[in-house]
This record gives sequence, C-alpha cells and structure tokens, in this order.
Amino acid sequence: MKIAILADRLVMGGLETHILATVNQLLKQSHQILLNTAYINPDLLARINTEMEQFHYKPWSDSTLDDLAWFKPDIIHAHPFTAIFRGFEVARALRLPLIITMHGLYDFGIDRSYLGNRVSDYAYAIIAVDPRVAQVVTSSTAHPEKVRVIYNGVDLSEFHPYPKKTMDSCVARILNPHRKTLVVVSRLADGKERPVYQLLRCLPEISQCLKGLNVLVVGNGNWYEDLCRYASEHLPANGDVNLHWAGEQSDVRPYLAAADLVLACDRAAMEGMACQRPVYAMNAQGFAGIIDFSNFQELILYRRGYRELSDAELQSDLIQLLKDERQLEYYGAQGVEIVRQHFDIIKVTAELEALYRSALA
Repeated sequence: MKIAILADRLVMGGLETHILATVNQLLKQSHQILLNTAYINPDLLARINTEMEQFHYKPWSDSTLDDLAWFKPDIIHAHPFTAIFRGFEVARALRLPLIITMHGLYDFGIDRSYLGNRVSDYAYAIIAVDPRVAQVVTSSTAHPEKVRVIYNGVDLSEFHPYPKKTMDSCVARILNPHRKTLVVVSRLADGKERPVYQLLRCLPEISQCLKGLNVLVVGNGNWYEDLCRYASEHLPANGDVNLHWAGEQSDVRPYLAAADLVLACDRAAMEGMACQRPVYAMNAQGFAGIIDFSNFQELILYRRGYRELSDAELQSDLIQLLKDERQLEYYGAQGVEIVRQHFDIIKVTAELEALYRSALA
C-alpha cells in the first residue's frame, strides 16, 4: 500500500513517538510511506529508517494537493490538528479513503460543527488511541459508529529489557553506582510540573532513608528553569541527592536503563515497562502508585486513579519500593509482560493494516 500520513508539528512527545513507531513498522511491512508535516524535529526524522526507498518526507506547502498527488497514495491517514482538514481536502479531491487518529481528549476536526460534520461524514474510520479518547470522540462526532480503538504501540525491538545497571557511559558518569536511581520522564508543563515540585520537596527525606539517591529528570517544558531553580534553592548541599536534569531527549532508553524505578505516565510509562523497569504512575492529577496487571487499564488506558498524595504518603511509597529489590524485580517483570500482551507495535500495526485493507475494499 501507498500511505500518506499527515501531521502538524512533530516536536517531542507521545503523539510523535506513536507516529514514528507506526511509520517504521509499516516500512518493515514493505508499505510505501509519505510523511507530510508542518514541521518535524530533525532528531525525530533521523529515527525513521529514511534509507529505505519506500519512505518519503515532504514538508507542508501552501497546496496539500501538490504535496501528495505526485505520490499517488492509496489511502490518507491524518493526525491532529490542522492535518485533519488538509487530509480531508486531498482525500476528497483524489477520492481516497480517509483515516483519522485522535490522540487526546478533544474533538477538533470531527465535532458537530459544519466542517467537523463534513469531515466525519467523509472519513472511513476515526481511531482513538485509548478507551477514554474513544468516549470523548464518540460523544462528540455525528458518526460514533466510525470510532474504534487502536492502542499506541511500543517497538519491542527498541524498548526491551535491559540488565540491571546497564547504561550508557555518559549516563553512568553522572550517577553514584552505590545508590538507587529514580528516573522521572515527563513534560514539565501543563500541570505535570506539580508532582515534580512535590517530588523535589520530598527528596531530602527519601535520600536520607536510603543513604543517598540518584535522580534523573528527563523532559522539558515551560517550568524547566523554575524547577531547576527550586531544586538548587531547597535541596541540601550535602550530596545525599545526586540530581541531574537531562532536559529533552530524543532517545530516553539510556536513562530508562539506568533506573531502579521510573516515574511517568502514558507512553513514557509503557516505554519504561517495556525496558523491564517498574513504573510508579505520575501525571498532572498526581500519583497512582506502581503499575501492574491489576491496574494498568485504569492507569494507562483510562488515566483514572491519579490523586494528590501528602508528602508523607509519597515518601513512604517511594522509600518502601526502592528498599525492596525483589518487589522492584516483580513489578518490572509484570510491566514488560503487559506491554508484550497489549501494546506490541507488531500487533497494533496489524490492526491498522486490517483497517486500511477494509477501507480500500
């Protein structure tokens, strides 16, 4: 198949890594792909197997039809936001099937407005990446019968179990090998900075009980500088807390490999689990505890169960986990099995290919 994939600005985040993983897997399945975006971070583009002849990249121009018509696609697949309208425009002009994927709790482009109705009426299918997104979209669109759930997939050839203390040499140099390592992977904006502030406030007590602690914070956002300043002003200078700000990273695997425990949510949580690291769920609403088979659907698919903890509760949870090596290994093993069973990119892409074939038929 020749598949044209449209997206707005691909900078860094869950939507971006979802698209990259899907493109790479479709290329492995010998499909031809044209990726057409308003912008893509060069580091992200470098993670696509661009050496394969069946991959093409073209930035947006003033004419979507000119961008895509030369490729002679069989199907158009649009991601939020403006890309939905551009995809609709060219799919209708070329009389091609249109697939739309919705990644968040919004209905932009497929709502009951005049244009939204036209788009959803024409689209063959509207994919939601989890049941919670599906609930929002189903209640908003004039064509709820077109909504189906296909999960974000994780490439298990990239994110796979790492032996304990396996890490990149650059990461190893900044860590004390005799201490436990806590790795935070989060956007430092949109409310997700709040639990990071609380964690920083709790670090002196946690590190004291553990006789020292390594902390790696991976991510960027509007609150990055403020969080760095807060840490420098409030953390003790005795060296018990070895805190390193990694900033935005196009490849988080070296940091996940260094972790004894990961704090993350959504896609970052799944990537940590795929690396066989226990993940303590954390998002803008607060914390939800360790992820395992009993709660992963609530925490990852529905994003429920997050709440504000007191400092004492958070300290107690993290100290108890980090002190118990057998418990960390147990939850790490559960996490990787959850990803294998439910979020393997091969299985997820097979569902997408079946949808493409159905649309073409």
